[in-house]
Amino acid sequence: MIAAVFSMQGVGFVVAAAVASIVLKAYESAVVAQCSPGVACVPLDHAWRICVAFGAIPTILTWYLRTRLPETPRFTVHVAQDAARAEADVNAVLTNSDEFRCREKPELKPAKAGLTWADFKQYISIRRNGLVLFGTASCWFLLDVAYYCNNLYTPEIVKAMGYATSVKANDPTHNGQTIFTSVMGQATGAC
Repeated sequence: MIAAVFSMQGVGFVVAAAVASIVLKAYESAVVAQCSPGVACVPLDHAWRICVAFGAIPTILTWYLRTRLPETPRFTVHVAQDAARAEADVNAVLTNSDEFRCREKPELKPAKAGLTWADFKQYISIRRNGLVLFGTASCWFLLDVAYYCNNLYTPEIVKAMGYATSVKANDPTHNGQTIFTSVMGQATGAC
């Protein structure tokens, strides 16, 4: 599951670069004809808004799909303490029926006392639990270091490959091809 989530970041980079490339190519003639240095460029303004709108599509789809899923059986058994409902939800999902939607009713239960700092210290004081937490946190920290360093140095790598171009607002040589090359350089860096 974690591998699928992290692999989608790469897919997102490539799809974002592809969408930006397609939108910029569609607006290329308008950018060349209407845009000049130091003046607001309406076609580019439309282009970035279209790209941002495309970025909202995965969020909306994720929200929709998550509202259609039942609670996990583990949560239903251990937190809601309803084993029968958990079993019925599993059967409904396996048979591809929407039966679990009919049973969902908001229930107001009295709030239980939450975990305290003392509970956490007691849990961590067990050597095995402390080692598991330290090992997990260390792995995530090292993964984040590698991931963020990769993103930090991508512009330098792309520049060394010859794909990076400087896009400045007041540059008289700036045109649609410069922006397109820059976007393609980012796509290359994402791969």
